[in-house]
Amino acid sequence: MPRRATLLATAAAAAVLAAAPPASAHLGRAGFTATVRAVEPATPGLHVAVLGGDDQLSVTNITNKTVTVLGGAGEPYVRFAPGGAVAVNLNAPSLYRDGGGLEAAAAPASASPAAAPRWQVVARSGTYAWHDRRIRGAAGAWTVPLRVGTHAATVRGALARAKPGGGGTNPFIFFGPVALVLAAVLFLGRRERRSSPTTAEAW
Repeated sequence: MPRRATLLATAAAAAVLAAAPPASAHLGRAGFTATVRAVEPATPGLHVAVLGGDDQLSVTNITNKTVTVLGGAGEPYVRFAPGGAVAVNLNAPSLYRDGGGLEAAAAPASASPAAAPRWQVVARSGTYAWHDRRIRGAAGAWTVPLRVGTHAATVRGALARAKPGGGGTNPFIFFGPVALVLAAVLFLGRRERRSSPTTAEAW
């Protein structure tokens, strides 16, 4: 293949690799998006977000107070202490039901909303994310209760379905540039073959 066509073929291969979408980890249910609308009352230094569409609830605590997320039965679930230590309550039924990292484990006999908390540290960065079924229910509003110090607070959010026909990826974004480069390869290859001098045989 002529040098120019070779260079363009190399560029086409690079374009194919660049256009390929990256592999994704677990990103929740396709077609659903959960969002956090507010923490009430507003608490400076407390940040709550949803990761992966409707996959995980993420909390970061940089306040000077202990923040405790309550489970589905009102039990202490995830605790964020000042200084960054994050712990989950091994006696919280929610931990095994919907995913504080142990959703695949069998709940011990001690797991009960009335049981005294048994804390296990899972992070020291002040940030922790977990699967929480409350943000993944039917489309509509959702809430997650908290305690900030000794005061009650609430995370309010919404879960919405994607609009029919929306959210799709335009295939031209990935394959359009590749098609253009390949077309250029073919065009220049033909052009160089036509312009190549022929050698006459001498007798």
